[in-house]
Amino acid sequence: GTEDTESSQIYQTRVGDTLTLIGSLDVTSIVNQLNTISSVHNDPDGSNISLTDADGRPGVSFTFTLKAEIPEGISMSNVKAEAVAPTFGKNAFKIKAWEVQGRELTVNFGLADDSIDTFDRLADVVRQVSVMKIRISGLTVTAAGQHTVRVSSLKGSFFSNASNNSKVLPFNFAWSAVQSTKGKGGLLSDSLGEGKDAAQAADDNTTIAFTLDAAPLPIPVPVPVQPENRPVVPSGNSGNPTPIVVRRMTTINGSGSKPATEQLPTISGSDGDEPVDQMLPTISGSYGDEPVDQTLPTIDGSIRTGDDQNMVLWFVFMAAAGAALVAFLARKRERNGK
Repeated sequence: GTEDTESSQIYQTRVGDTLTLIGSLDVTSIVNQLNTISSVHNDPDGSNISLTDADGRPGVSFTFTLKAEIPEGISMSNVKAEAVAPTFGKNAFKIKAWEVQGRELTVNFGLADDSIDTFDRLADVVRQVSVMKIRISGLTVTAAGQHTVRVSSLKGSFFSNASNNSKVLPFNFAWSAVQSTKGKGGLLSDSLGEGKDAAQAADDNTTIAFTLDAAPLPIPVPVPVQPENRPVVPSGNSGNPTPIVVRRMTTINGSGSKPATEQLPTISGSDGDEPVDQMLPTISGSYGDEPVDQTLPTIDGSIRTGDDQNMVLWFVFMAAAGAALVAFLARKRERNGK
């Protein structure tokens, strides 16, 4: 995506976000030095100039070291450093190593082949690069607030002894990078961005830094749980059983032509497993001189559901109806006998 140089405003992010930082190093001055050396010596045939390192072996020493301070609030547990193609050239330069010590990230990069042993080969490699870019990924924001990643140092060095016939000329260079302060429309605006860090002091034109402002995670709003629309069924209580009232009915208890009425008692129970045992009253009467005694059956059971309760009421109703029929027949026989 687009590279945000954070030169106009502080970069906005939030806790939990991952960051990828890209550092751009302008090495055109090094390429220019190489061309100047060649020009001073009248552009000799580079294939005839041999190169040896400090130990006298064929090759050169050409390295860069980047040291960055990562603040608390940014995790480096998954950090990774890699070259951004094609800015390192084709088999020209490469990332050689990187490591984390405490809050410091160190990245070493340089020539892909240190055994380059002639000037013409070195020139071909160096002239492939102008702005080298390093991608640092796997950083995670872990705390809210403002955090600044600082490059404590970015240094490079080159050493080689150049030999042509009997002449030996040592080349020893050292470089130290600083922040580009070019603004929009400046020479380096396309390659290095628009200038220094937005949070940097106005008179600080050397510090290399990147500042971000991390917002905290939003507090989740609890979602109300809608209760299920279920009918409420009263629970049983053996200590205080729920009364089940049977519709009022009468028994016939008497003799002759003066029947007496008596109210059936209420049957109480519970909707648990408590049994209901209720003896219905005896119906007494007479037919002439012969007594009529009829005992209604006992209802034993356990009331669990509405259907069971309806069954109890049905038995009570049938029992009362039977008792009334017995009394009716007894009286009818009595009248017929008279």
